[in-house]
Amino acid sequence: MASPERILVADDDETPLLSTADLLRREGYDCVTADHAGAAIAALAADPCDLLLADICMPGNADLELVQHLTRIIHES
Repeated sequence: MASPERILVADDDETPLLSTADLLRREGYDCVTADHAGAAIAALAADPCDLLLADICMPGNADLELVQHLTRIIHES
């Protein structure tokens, strides 16, 4: 059996963060969460994901650091 797709949900608002992650897990996805951009970047560095759902306006992302990090990952691949 193939492993489930890994999804990272990043949002500083706890309600949508947890409810989205819970919904995805119930649908069979391997879902991890991050409550700020730095945590999302660390999670991506530790273990790549298949999909990222992210709030752009969150702590640690004033200069779109998360997007810049993703750009570096794509160029390194």
